[in-house]
Amino acid sequence: MGNFGLTQFRKVEKVEVKIDYIENILVGHDRYSINSAYKLLSANPELKLIVIREESSDLFNDDLTTVRGDENIKLVQDIELNTKEKEDSVFFKDLKFHSFKKRTKSEKLISSEPFFTQAALEVTDEIFTHTWQDLLNTYPQVKFIDVPVEKIISQEPSDLINQDFYKIELTNHQILSCKNLIWGHSPYAFLNKLSNKETLTDEFMSFCELTKGPTRLSVKLTLKEKSEAYSGKTLFIPLSYTHDWGHFIGEFLSETEVLFVHYQGEETLTKEDVEKRIRLFKRQLDKAFSKFSENILESKVKYEEESASLNIDDNIEIDKMPANLQFVGENSFLQNNTLSKVSNFTRGYLSIQNLTV
Repeated sequence: MGNFGLTQFRKVEKVEVKIDYIENILVGHDRYSINSAYKLLSANPELKLIVIREESSDLFNDDLTTVRGDENIKLVQDIELNTKEKEDSVFFKDLKFHSFKKRTKSEKLISSEPFFTQAALEVTDEIFTHTWQDLLNTYPQVKFIDVPVEKIISQEPSDLINQDFYKIELTNHQILSCKNLIWGHSPYAFLNKLSNKETLTDEFMSFCELTKGPTRLSVKLTLKEKSEAYSGKTLFIPLSYTHDWGHFIGEFLSETEVLFVHYQGEETLTKEDVEKRIRLFKRQLDKAFSKFSENILESKVKYEEESASLNIDDNIEIDKMPANLQFVGENSFLQNNTLSKVSNFTRGYLSIQNLTV
């Protein structure tokens, strides 16, 4: 007689899943997350903190000038940061650059592009100077985990001492729990990671839905020498004159560094899409500035599935939010904010100022 079916009678041992508890967890990798960690640790150098960066921390964190529009400008002026007026944005068409204030019309502006045509202030204070390595050198008790979050569970604490309001499972099956969760991505991303959405209020879920920003492709170019293209303007380089493919929007960071950013709505780009758009962009760049590509020493590329949302509504009562959860960054919630157009740098900077544990 064979052994068919005998396995069903074998004893199954119960495996205890180890859950590591720490009081504070910060999930994020960008410059707002770095500065959030610094703020918390500066206030309490003995703070117990795990930072889940999720991805490589050596990606560049440069950005375009985003203090744009009346509300952002007023708030930054009220904060009394040192600023200077940014030169007007210009677009390339018919073999030359034009001001958006003139009669000539640009190619169709898509996604977040109209935002960058507005008047702007450039913050001259050195704000985002810290790095993750600086933080580790100063606060060696901080633990870094560079593994993506698989899912989050919001729960009532099961322990009066170790109050585990949140349980976080990583893609390597490691499980962490914490009392305070600081989320450095958008509330929309948090909503997608939360496995028990039934614990949320309808108001909070509606708020989260509005915080999804468009996909963003950033290209940072290091030049061999100063280019004739160098200026303080924001440059719009169209990808096409026959299709509504949008622009690469660029600004010089220095005489030999320039950042270009391409927004693409909710469309997710494949690796092949990214490579194709960069090739097309460089051809268009050479049309705007003769032989520009020959002056490129190094190119760095970063693709993000979401960036800053311009449609965040902070009109949600604090008791409708999950307990012990705080957002930092460009898509964060700002308590007591009554202005409807606060975005990008201004929202991210204020979220750090409001952060407590």
